[in-house]
Amino acid sequence: MQRRTSTLCVLLASGCIAGAALLFWERQKDASDRTRLVSPAASIAIGTDARRVRVRVAGDRKALPPIIFQNGLGATLESWERSQDRLSKITETLSFDRLGIGFSDPGAGTRDAATLADELFELQTAVALDRPSILVCHSIAGPHCLVFAAKYPGRVAGLVLVDPHHPDETQRVSADAAEEDRRLFEVYPASLFRRSIFGFLRLRGLFHERATVEGHEQILAAVSVSASHWRGVSAEGVATLGPTLEETRIALRRISDLPISVISSSTPVTSNRPIVQNLQRQLVSSALPSRYEIVPGVSHEGLLTERAGVDAIVQMATELLRAPSGLTVAKLGP
Repeated sequence: MQRRTSTLCVLLASGCIAGAALLFWERQKDASDRTRLVSPAASIAIGTDARRVRVRVAGDRKALPPIIFQNGLGATLESWERSQDRLSKITETLSFDRLGIGFSDPGAGTRDAATLADELFELQTAVALDRPSILVCHSIAGPHCLVFAAKYPGRVAGLVLVDPHHPDETQRVSADAAEEDRRLFEVYPASLFRRSIFGFLRLRGLFHERATVEGHEQILAAVSVSASHWRGVSAEGVATLGPTLEETRIALRRISDLPISVISSSTPVTSNRPIVQNLQRQLVSSALPSRYEIVPGVSHEGLLTERAGVDAIVQMATELLRAPSGLTVAKLGP
C-alpha cells in the first residue's frame, strides 16, 4: 500500500513538472514569435497601462474620412488585406488586432462590445484618426461597431456591415443553427485554448516552423497555435452570447441618421439563410446612401477573399466616403 502511494506521488509530481515545463515552453515560444514576426513599428500603445495593439495603417489622403476595419471572431488584420490595399489608395485606412487577439497584448476584463468600443476609441486617438470614420466590420464585429457608433457617435461617419451577426439571430434560427452558434462562440474557442495552453497545438503544428512560409502565412501559422490568441478568442466568444448581444439591441435603439450598409453572403444554402439575410437587411439604415446587397455564390469568409465580395466591400465603402463631403471618389480597380 505504501509503495502504491509512493508511486502515485511520483507520478503526480512528474505530471506537475511536465505540465509546468510545457506551460513555460508555450509562453516562451509565443513571446519568441511576437518578437520575431511583429516589428515594434507595427504596434501602438493604448490606455493608461500602455497595452500594445498590432496595427496596419495605410494611405495618406486626409480630405476624406478614414476607414477602419474590424475583424470577425478569431480573425486577424490579414483578413482585410485585399480590401485595405484598394481603399488605401484614396484615404487613410486602419486594420488592427483587438487586444487579446493575434499578437496584440492580452485584453483586460470582460471582452464585451462596450469594452471593445472604449479600446477602439483609445486606438483612434493613438493613431491620430480621432475623427468621424467609416467602420467596415465583419461577422461578430458588426455588433461591436454598432455599439461603438452608439457610444461614440462623433467618431463614426458610417458603417459597412459585412455578413454581420444580428443580435436576434440565435433566437430566430432553428435549434440546430442556434446550437452551432453556441459551439462557434463558446465551445470551439474554449477547446482550442485548453489544447494550446500546454503547447499541444504547437506540438502538432511544428511542421509550420519547417515549412518555407513567409510574411502573412508565417504570422497566421504562429497565431493558430498561440494560447494567448485562443484565450482572447474564447473570452470574446463568451461575451458575444452574454452582454454583447444585449448591448447591441440597446445600441440599435439609440442610433439614428447614420448611414449603415449591409452585405450578405449567399452560401452555403440552408433553410436558415433567408432568415439570417432578412435580419441583416433590417440593419440597413434609412439614411442615404445606405443599401443592402447579397453577393451571389460567396460564403461568409469568401466575402473578404473572393473578388465579388471584395468588390462589394470597396464599392459600399466608397459610397459612404462620398456621402459626408460630397467629394467624388473614382471607382477603384483591383
